[in-house]
Amino acid sequence: SLERGERQFDLTAGAAVFTVQQAANVPFVVKAGNGRVQSSGGAFSVTHNASGVTVECLSGPLSVHCLGDAQLLPGEAIVYSDAGLGEKSAIDLETASAWREGMLVFNNRPLEDIVASLNRHRRGRIIITRQSLRSLHVSGVFQLNRPQDIIAHLEETLHLHAVGAGGILLLV
Repeated sequence: SLERGERQFDLTAGAAVFTVQQAANVPFVVKAGNGRVQSSGGAFSVTHNASGVTVECLSGPLSVHCLGDAQLLPGEAIVYSDAGLGEKSAIDLETASAWREGMLVFNNRPLEDIVASLNRHRRGRIIITRQSLRSLHVSGVFQLNRPQDIIAHLEETLHLHAVGAGGILLLV
């Protein structure tokens, strides 16, 4: 939508990659969670998970606002939540937004974020049965068309069991 001289997009959940064409004095703004990302030209991804919002700058500088301000350059990422902005971190531009090519890449991400990604990309629903499991961290590179490999990896590395019933998969 166009508001106050801005091109604007509201991302309420999930992930998206934006490629922004420069337009004189008309910034592109993505609202997600309690913050916003602003770009005058370039590419970036925004992932809105249960644990917060992750912004990755793929090209062109951008601004992130959430109880403070941060400027990102290509190859930088930041996470924000209700508590505000986290610290900037470096990303590998080759693996950033790999899901566009059918891959999921996780580098030390909480299990609840991985399950949210899987639930977006597969039929049925995965449910984490205990709150204490949600914050366990996982790394790996997986093919989206092979969700059973991701689930097997979670079972092996986190010592979980996946129990299926009627389209629902419980991680216990």
